[in-house]
Amino acid sequence: MGDRQTPRSFVGSRMLRYWIPLALGMTWSTAALAEEEDPSFAHPHEISGGVAVAFWRTYYASTPTARLFDLAYHFRPKKKGLLHSLRLTTGLRIGVGDNDQGVFDFYLRGELLGPIGIWTPTLGPELGVSTLGTGFVGYPRPLPDDQTSLHAEKLTPFYLAFVATPLRFCFSRFTVSAFELSIGAPIIGIGSISRFQLGIFSLGGTL
Repeated sequence: MGDRQTPRSFVGSRMLRYWIPLALGMTWSTAALAEEEDPSFAHPHEISGGVAVAFWRTYYASTPTARLFDLAYHFRPKKKGLLHSLRLTTGLRIGVGDNDQGVFDFYLRGELLGPIGIWTPTLGPELGVSTLGTGFVGYPRPLPDDQTSLHAEKLTPFYLAFVATPLRFCFSRFTVSAFELSIGAPIIGIGSISRFQLGIFSLGGTL
């Protein structure tokens, strides 16, 4: 008997399952500490731009890694109250994969902020549609025919992800963030394949 290996997609699914309630609980706790005063409420609209890399991964293969430019609009609807730490985001990602195929993402995100001084980490779910992995046949080596058809069924354009931005800092009307981590899965077939994304750097400004 050989060593039993755990599929990476399963690992991603387990991480997503247990991370969400823990992270949301931590966010509400940090948000409560900042409920007294938050100067950024004076400017609820924000535009940001950044760069990221993303790919789909299963135990057997992965899609080509995509290098993406991320442009997003953020809005904070409540200045006080229970939802004062809520931030709504809509955005576009445009880029190219290692196989020179163009990639396009459109996404919506609901985030909770936990501002402590200039440190303002965010956590929340993201729902999106993406062309990443379209025509997925394995990379860098093609999959057998039976695996190819299986992945074609599982890898739908619509995905659900959980996003954490632990390194986000606000300086007056400007924001800087790095190493934004996103782990997700297709809406159909959660647990069979995982989407990984790393936001390398982002710069934003409030309006």
